[in-house]
Amino acid sequence: MTIIPISLLAIARWVLYVTSGERKIPLDPRTLRPSNSPDACATYCITKARAHVDGDLPANGCRPNGLGFRFEYDQSAPFAFIDLDGCRNPKTGEIESWALAIIKRLNSYTELSPSGTGIHIYCKTQQPPAGGCRKGHVEVYTQSRWATVTGQHLEGTPIDLEDRTFELLALHREIFGVRDIPPPAPPAAPAASTLSDAELLHLAKTAANGRRFCELFCGPVPPGDRSKLDFELVAKLMFWCGHDFERVDRLFRQSALVRPKWWRADYRIRTMRAAAARCTEQYIPSVNKEVSYASGK
Repeated sequence: MTIIPISLLAIARWVLYVTSGERKIPLDPRTLRPSNSPDACATYCITKARAHVDGDLPANGCRPNGLGFRFEYDQSAPFAFIDLDGCRNPKTGEIESWALAIIKRLNSYTELSPSGTGIHIYCKTQQPPAGGCRKGHVEVYTQSRWATVTGQHLEGTPIDLEDRTFELLALHREIFGVRDIPPPAPPAAPAASTLSDAELLHLAKTAANGRRFCELFCGPVPPGDRSKLDFELVAKLMFWCGHDFERVDRLFRQSALVRPKWWRADYRIRTMRAAAARCTEQYIPSVNKEVSYASGK
């Protein structure tokens, strides 16, 4: 039974492809000419793509062999693609144990590859892994990549993409040996962690110089270089969060400044590292009675 996940169906990022030997060549759905440009599939929906494959639209002499989906990570499509290569016997359907362990661990929509010898897993993630993307028989991508979609659903797995942020990040670290964000500095102010996010934000907004924090966090976004504004807010959050990178990231995503660029792991990590180096002080509830946070200016 063919099953294409609703999460993918809802996004107009479909491509077509033709096979040439073992290669799969992506096509611009509008011209049916080879193209790997994100613009080629930026607005192409599944209905038109499927019609091309089924022969319901003119093929201009080129008959596509199948469908593909373009992965460009952003808030509208926080998707990840995991390719497990050469792990399945197409005659018996037997899947190797290492691949089964990954399938069970991620527990999201899973399908057979076009050749039937591989497995494709699609999931959602609120934080794209940074670092390696290919090692041995495993590949992990969230952007600048297209992947075939066969709809040959693997029985026993979910029929749509599930949020597997923590599972994916942990798996990525184990396989590629890198961390998506650097470990936070040893906390100098453990008491700050006892405050809820709402309490911490209230303190930041009502501090002596909290007006600027409100402008950056609540909006409207003030004029100026957006990267510099990002850095300014992250530096303030570093002060209030005691250099807790995960908390800073979580709170920044709630701010008026959040934009697709923040979802890029390289930009996010670089900004947080620079802000942590700049912010040499941390908020300590028992010490900072009258807060002006000079270090987070």
